[in-house]
Amino acid sequence: MNRNEFMTRLENLLADVPFEEREEVLRYYRDYFEDAGEEKEADVIRELGSPEKVAATIKEDLKSDSGAAGAFTEQRYSVSDSIKEYQTSGQTMEKGKKRNTGLKLVLIILVILLAAAIIKIVIPVMGFFALNLYREPGEVTVERVDDGNYDDDFGSKSENYFTGGSSTVTNNSKVDAASVSELDVDVSYLNVELQESENDTIVFLTNQIPAEAEKELLVIQEGDELEISIRNEMVWKQMMDNREQSASLVIQIPKNHNLYAMSLSVGAGTLKAENIQVGELDVKIGAGKANINQFTANSLDVEVGAGEVSLAGAVAGEASIECGIGKVNFQAAGGQQDYSYKFEVGAGVVVIGSEEYCGILEDKKIMNGGALMDIECGMGEVNITFAR
Repeated sequence: MNRNEFMTRLENLLADVPFEEREEVLRYYRDYFEDAGEEKEADVIRELGSPEKVAATIKEDLKSDSGAAGAFTEQRYSVSDSIKEYQTSGQTMEKGKKRNTGLKLVLIILVILLAAAIIKIVIPVMGFFALNLYREPGEVTVERVDDGNYDDDFGSKSENYFTGGSSTVTNNSKVDAASVSELDVDVSYLNVELQESENDTIVFLTNQIPAEAEKELLVIQEGDELEISIRNEMVWKQMMDNREQSASLVIQIPKNHNLYAMSLSVGAGTLKAENIQVGELDVKIGAGKANINQFTANSLDVEVGAGEVSLAGAVAGEASIECGIGKVNFQAAGGQQDYSYKFEVGAGVVVIGSEEYCGILEDKKIMNGGALMDIECGMGEVNITFAR
């Protein structure tokens, strides 16, 4: 989807919004794209989410607060400035690549890599803060044990099953696993653990989440994709940051339920999982830590900012690893000669088996004929070891 398709779809979805408010919102998003520039168009679309999500956010805000549309334009300048700063850093990077003079090149690259690592963590968070995005309701059937302690928009204490656009995740809430083939977890300030279970439903177990924060943790289903996410990142951070006791979320998945894709994103917090069997496995860690053992996947995509990720498992196809200023440890199935390698190294270090690569390396390739590991290391450390 490109910018024009996104805007056309958004305009159609907002057809029932009063003309003046609709035009104000559309003007805001047009300016948002203009500020980002054509080269960042795909990044903006990815950060905003689908037009359906954006439209649902707008309608929800207009419903709850008649001044919400105006708030969009008031916030636009801070977002635009951030995107312009991002563009400026990108332009500096392009200039830095053209220079090839000793110490100056090294210094420029060090600065760029550090800025890029920070931006990758900060920009998504700022996007959430500025736009105050709420997730679009989807179709989800949830079973909740009736303990008399909940009260939301989708059911009452007399109902154990309810179907609605979305639901808050509370302790022992459940979702039918039969209709789920993709799992997307995108949270922060939370310790997340994935477990196998003998259940036939996906079960959520929560601990130490303050009562006032419960409504910010959502489960949403769109088609066969199940998403666990934060409704309002700013509100969630204020409630969860600097607490003495860490909050946790355990997701129990039926043992024989195979997923086509799994995306696990944790900003600040921890992630733990084992015995994952999935087609596409994506792991994104900001400043937190992740430990994923005994996984099997057709493809692997790992992105680390300032955090640390440890993985052990088998990848049948391509494995992509991007490390900013953090650390990645990956124990791959098989031996070193079973894979091919393509990597770039800035001021960090990449270790593959018994070989260490550091300094400024661009587009280094070792082609052994096996599945490809594509590694990009900024100022951090990537260690690849092998099961044999």
